[in-house]
Amino acid sequence: MRILMPIDRTHGGAFNTSFTLAKQLKKKGHTVTFLAPEYNGSTTKEDIEIIGLDLKKTRYPVYRRRLLALSKRLDKLSREYDLIHTQGYFTTLPFLKQSSKPIVSTIRDYWPISYRRNLLDQNLDIRLRHPPRVVLKTAIRDYGLLGLALAPYLLKIQKENRKLLSRSKKLICMSNYVEKVMKINNFKNTITIKNAVDFSKFTAEEKETEFRVLYLGGDQVAKGGKYLIKAAKKGGFCTIIVGMSKGKKTERNITFLPYVSHDKIPSLISTSSVVVVPSIWPEPLSRVILETFALKKPVIATDTGGSPEIVEDGINGFLIKPKSASAIQKAVKKMQKIGKAERDQMGLNGFQKVKKEHNPKRIAEQHLKVYKEVLT
Repeated sequence: MRILMPIDRTHGGAFNTSFTLAKQLKKKGHTVTFLAPEYNGSTTKEDIEIIGLDLKKTRYPVYRRRLLALSKRLDKLSREYDLIHTQGYFTTLPFLKQSSKPIVSTIRDYWPISYRRNLLDQNLDIRLRHPPRVVLKTAIRDYGLLGLALAPYLLKIQKENRKLLSRSKKLICMSNYVEKVMKINNFKNTITIKNAVDFSKFTAEEKETEFRVLYLGGDQVAKGGKYLIKAAKKGGFCTIIVGMSKGKKTERNITFLPYVSHDKIPSLISTSSVVVVPSIWPEPLSRVILETFALKKPVIATDTGGSPEIVEDGINGFLIKPKSASAIQKAVKKMQKIGKAERDQMGLNGFQKVKKEHNPKRIAEQHLKVYKEVLT
């Protein structure tokens, strides 16, 4: 089987997950080629081809139109493949607009139902259903009076996206929660296939030497980092904050680091006692949680989105309510109090769960079953 995988960019969680899938499909005798609009030229990575379109990223509406304008060209390019499996947002649209090949689409967040892909408006309300009135209300909150002018355009985009996505033969959701949201918003042909974890990428010789908390969520409001910082200041526990260093200085017990490359993540996790994921948006399926369990460390996560599907309270970590510094502080203190032996057991429980449910071979088989169903 020859599979074309359009993807928005060749770095980050979506690409890492897709590449893990591609490697497994290749082992089973299938050919996978990535198509990345922003990539310049063509290359191969571990014998998997990546084709670039050298399309310069611009503002959202312009970039979207430019990609849609490539529909005919991309349709011709895809004719030598048996199936198209889109892995992003922008690269999904032109193929859905015009393609002679069957299409499967992986849904990694909430773009099919909201121009705010994390489902948050300025008041940080989580909306599972996004009818036109919600879009109008959110646009006004986001842009003030300008939102009144932008709302019709945003509604048009949302309507077009929904219409285009209806042409996909199968919508693969990365968690049960994402599938639930899609169904609430009347999307059909959905199935949940969770992300695979490439365990070979998550090894580290460094060990924990003191009780230390780690945060890897960056400075996006939706990731809830500010609540951990507040908890750390009050609780006094040693904390490493990655991706929120701009304008901040290292304090007595809090170290702020800039964004780090993905190959540095295993070392940071392995030398920490627990990783905190204090998201206030409904995480579709947190890569940080999966990677933490791959390194046999426990997690403290907010009880939102797909996180409860991975984190079992008291078994491999703790679940807490979102937007609560006091809840984070209590959970960290509890994690500190139980001792290293029990934390290690929690981490092992997390590893065993991820090893079973996010095994690359198993995930590849689930995808192949969908591909064969679509092609028959």
